[in-house]
Amino acid sequence: HEKNRALPDTSPRERFILATMTVVILWMGIGSAFITQRTAAAAQNVVDQVEPQQPYEAGTAIPGTVSAAKEAQSVRVERANR
Repeated sequence: HEKNRALPDTSPRERFILATMTVVILWMGIGSAFITQRTAAAAQNVVDQVEPQQPYEAGTAIPGTVSAAKEAQSVRVERANR
């Protein structure tokens, strides 16, 4: 509509916020080492809690999964049949 052509695209406040966000985003992208160094220890703690504590061989089931329960059941059946 013609009546909306006179409306400004952004206000000075919106421009300030956009400029500030742009600076922060660029700083996070360019200076990401600063951020990752500060969060590395906390991130490693989370990874240590989530990852299994023992290595697994290919083809073996991970404890706590359905396939591990089935594998454990088959081992019990094999032992009982001996």
